[in-house]
Amino acid sequence: VNKDSALNKLKDIPEISNNQNDVSDKEFPFLEINILLETPDLYLANTIKELVETRCVRLASSRVYYKKGEIQEDIIFDNIEQFQEISPVDMLNKIYSKRYSSEIPENILSLFDEAVHEAEQEEDDK
Repeated sequence: VNKDSALNKLKDIPEISNNQNDVSDKEFPFLEINILLETPDLYLANTIKELVETRCVRLASSRVYYKKGEIQEDIIFDNIEQFQEISPVDMLNKIYSKRYSSEIPENILSLFDEAVHEAEQEEDDK
């Protein structure tokens, strides 16, 4: 199921209440969650964990699947010069669009730019 549908179904599971003190959480049913994402969600695992902790259920497993990108070409370089000519952000764009079939979100792009800048500064300091 998609993310919104999965989270809504989790919210439909009864919450643990004080009236259930006599019921052991070992009696709660196991739940397996499979979610289809179009783009990465860095907070999804934490959101699922927080929801499950308050529900009458035990998490057996959770898996995230991604919509296959429409770009099926492999990123292949004929020689080292071609590899050296592509910028890190262009490489990231190619890989990201192939994997997620969408553009990179601004927050991820900003973090990537920051990491590249720090790596370049460390290289210059050597």
